[in-house]
Amino acid sequence: MDKVLVIGQGGREHALAWKLASSPHIEKVFVAPGNPAMEWDHKIKCENISYDNPDLIVQFCKQNQIALVVVGPDNALANGLVDDLLEHSILVFGPTKMAAQLESSKAFAKNLMIANGIPTARAQIFTDIEMVKSFLDKNLYLSGYVVKASGLALGKGVFVCDNKEQAYQAASQLLGGLCGQSGNTIVIEEKLIGPEVSVFVLADGGPDFVYLGSACDYKTLNDNDQGPNTGGMGAFTVTPQQESLFLDDVLAQVVKPTLKAMKNQNTPFSGVLFIGCMITPQGPKVLEYNVRFGDPETQAILGLIEDDFYLLLKAAAKKELSSYPPVTKKSGVILHVVKVSEGYPGLGDQSIKLGVALDCFNQSGTISSCHDIAQSGVSPQVRDQSKDNREVFLNLIKNHPFNSFGDYKYFFSGIKIKKVEILSKNSDAISEPKLVTVSESQLVTSGGRVLGVSVYHQDIQSARLVAYEKLKLIKFQGEHFRKDIGWYRL
Repeated sequence: MDKVLVIGQGGREHALAWKLASSPHIEKVFVAPGNPAMEWDHKIKCENISYDNPDLIVQFCKQNQIALVVVGPDNALANGLVDDLLEHSILVFGPTKMAAQLESSKAFAKNLMIANGIPTARAQIFTDIEMVKSFLDKNLYLSGYVVKASGLALGKGVFVCDNKEQAYQAASQLLGGLCGQSGNTIVIEEKLIGPEVSVFVLADGGPDFVYLGSACDYKTLNDNDQGPNTGGMGAFTVTPQQESLFLDDVLAQVVKPTLKAMKNQNTPFSGVLFIGCMITPQGPKVLEYNVRFGDPETQAILGLIEDDFYLLLKAAAKKELSSYPPVTKKSGVILHVVKVSEGYPGLGDQSIKLGVALDCFNQSGTISSCHDIAQSGVSPQVRDQSKDNREVFLNLIKNHPFNSFGDYKYFFSGIKIKKVEILSKNSDAISEPKLVTVSESQLVTSGGRVLGVSVYHQDIQSARLVAYEKLKLIKFQGEHFRKDIGWYRL
């Protein structure tokens, strides 16, 4: 039985840890730093280690005989965590710092696509606002413009613009420091028209790859694709019938030449390659590369995979995908809807409201405050509703395997446990019950994206009906979620 380490703490890492924990070959899944909800699965344990400290991660891997490290966040990959682990002969799933430039530098990615004939939007790269103005004065993209920070911006450095004026304003904001150093270089692209899809393949550093699945995600904050770009508000898996519209072209025209080009320039790519594509009238075109599992697409696609996920990632890390058969997947679809904090995504002067308590409801609609989640802090002589509340909550988030239509699973991201003082009835008193002050553990928000629910069903509309019902069962003040996840299709 092996032990693995997942790097990260969000909903994507919750899904990765949950899927890895389902392997019969896994004894324990450690997550660094993780979040409290992950540990409600008995095979998952969180470690308070920052992925900004590679020395501590290396030390932990050696002390605990970690068989595989799976790196989740894009900034950990961009900062070279994989390189640090490889230097110590630790098996790791993910690309090196040089290969991670496919995501960490949109300028690098755009140049690679153009040089290798990979279909993508027309674009120019800029570091100076005066050059932007000169370009916009001479070039008219009738469909509009997309202005992107070249560096990592947590999904918030992209502006879709209808005209030159909007494009100039977006460029001014990025070059003016809106996204920090990530916006010192920007890319201005021709806006592509068509449905968007995210395609995921596993690669092992050579020409071999395994197709994992595809999903459609929702990037903007509000319904009808309005509002600012976010890290993602929901997603649903693509059916085989929908895949027939694009998959063969993407694998042949994008995946194969990308992996070949990366190997030819001595930056071989190993890990998961996540390709954001627009399905245009001229065929699929690349919007962007990502070099890690997507969030929230991961919370959708993993539930359909029937293979042992641990063995699959291990084969990629050991450069053994050439002999790996196609992934087996369940029929049906999975839809995932995200709830976020008030103020998310926190652009400009608007801040995200944090520290808000989560409440849960049982199936009859009775509210139960999510106290005592850590199952500690309540003295034995005090009897109140905390135990019942915990059972209600844990029943909601139990570990579903997605074996039956209607199964659901909550994945958590921006949460933490906070100690609070509350008044409670001491019903064990000999005399009349008295109010006493007790310390309990309360679940509160600690980030922009707080949680999401994934639902498995035979079709997307059935899945969305269940998802929105389950989403009502965990609430917090100021919550926000899109109400149209799953409405449009390819």
